[in-house]
Amino acid sequence: MVDRRIVKLKATQEMMEKYNPPPGINLIFLEWMPKKEEVIVEFVASPLQPDPVYRKNMNDIRHELGLVWRDRLLQDDLRQHEKSPRRAMVVESILNHPFITGDTKGINLEGLLPSGVQLSPRELKKAAEEAIDTKEIKMSPEQAEEQIRLGSTGQKLNIQPVEVRQERRLEQLLSRGGEKAEYREVYGPEENVYLSGVLDSG
Repeated sequence: MVDRRIVKLKATQEMMEKYNPPPGINLIFLEWMPKKEEVIVEFVASPLQPDPVYRKNMNDIRHELGLVWRDRLLQDDLRQHEKSPRRAMVVESILNHPFITGDTKGINLEGLLPSGVQLSPRELKKAAEEAIDTKEIKMSPEQAEEQIRLGSTGQKLNIQPVEVRQERRLEQLLSRGGEKAEYREVYGPEENVYLSGVLDSG
């Protein structure tokens, strides 16, 4: 489940614009109080991100608050706010992503695994098995080569499609006199088909 924590900070909008949270921790600004130089902000993260660089949880949020905002933390864990969205984050992935299956052959893992972070935790595999809103993603081999990459490093990922599909249709030929004649089968370009689904949302 997505981890969320609402806090009140002593900070101006300019300070927040300069603040760069760690990869995997997103911010939602819920209420600005410029006269008081205060802001209510929601920190959001998910432990079910396939890319381990983006894989964060409540402990990471607490650590970030203590490390960066300790002296400006006015109220911690406000629980709720009227402007807090019902869904703050959706984690969607190709379901046979190498960091889900554990098949990372050919991937440079240097710098990808923060201390104490597992590459393919059991919870991540379970989330893929129980993924909701599953759908097919179709790409040409050229598109797959260019677009299927690891978000944190840009490395190409060699993810095998669940199917290679070629659209087939019937095309009616014309005779020399311009009259319609028999049909023939025409094949479109090959497309790689991948299965994608939502691993986490909230």
